[in-house]
Amino acid sequence: MVLKNACLYIMLLCITVSSATIKVEDIVKEILKNKDSYKTILDSRHSKKAVIRNDQIILDVFEGKVPNDKYYGFLGTYLQEFGSYSVERKRKIINNMPIIDSLYIVTISKFLYLDKTTYDNVINSAVDHLIDDTPFDLIYALTDSIKPYVKSLPDNSDKFYLLSFLKLTSNEREEILNNKYALSVPLAVKVRFGDQEAEKQLIEQYNNEKKYKYKERLASELIKSGTENCLKNLIVHFNEPIFEVRQGCISESIRYPIIKGLKRHYPYDSLFTRELLKVDSVYLPKPEIVTPYLEKFKTWAYDTYKVKPIDPDPKPILFWYCTIQ
Repeated sequence: MVLKNACLYIMLLCITVSSATIKVEDIVKEILKNKDSYKTILDSRHSKKAVIRNDQIILDVFEGKVPNDKYYGFLGTYLQEFGSYSVERKRKIINNMPIIDSLYIVTISKFLYLDKTTYDNVINSAVDHLIDDTPFDLIYALTDSIKPYVKSLPDNSDKFYLLSFLKLTSNEREEILNNKYALSVPLAVKVRFGDQEAEKQLIEQYNNEKKYKYKERLASELIKSGTENCLKNLIVHFNEPIFEVRQGCISESIRYPIIKGLKRHYPYDSLFTRELLKVDSVYLPKPEIVTPYLEKFKTWAYDTYKVKPIDPDPKPILFWYCTIQ
């Protein structure tokens, strides 16, 4: 699936790690090497007369203008403009998605090598994007390109998450589980390493949690775990009427982070690209927009995992539904 597409681009993405620090100029050079692919993102958004400031910063880089190291705005803009959530709104041709995502993953991995004393916030943003937004199969396929950067991170849960997404040897896995920071290894990482007891514990925690804030975090852990049992459990409990409510409005249903999370496992399935965009791009999506999508999702879930939600359908809400008229 995704791996077949990604393998076509791996040879374009080889990066040599030469030192423990990387300058902004190095990242700019990496973008410049692949600027034609990156520019497809911008070309799908604006006419030449309607280029917003953030895009202009990127276009300046395409012309070879290198910002100073102090120009934090460039790095922040890069993450914002090329993050997976915003990119999917900009690109139109699905065949371009794997290469654009691959270039993005490899380039922001280089952010992990920036000087931490100057770019701590940027490094943290890059880590968050890699952990929470990027397609799992692509990260795995790009292991050789990004593993050196991930290994440069301090030993903590973020590093363990990222390493668990990569192709590791049995010795590398054991090193994570047995080092002095083993207590900070998340359950999801242990599940990815084959710990069935951790899988059972994580699923049980999710099923017992009824508060949205914690339920969403646990849903994210099941998504990161990625096992068939974990993903099936999310589908089985998909219809739980658990919502985040703000000032009389439902700001989000637990079904929304489940859908967004499953997208990371099936990033180029039309259900999570074109179909989801019909809902995702609408402010305050009405039931007549959401209901058809949810029906398509349930059909896809059964076809893929042979399970159905056990609870009756709640209101057709994913996000931003106001009960106050």
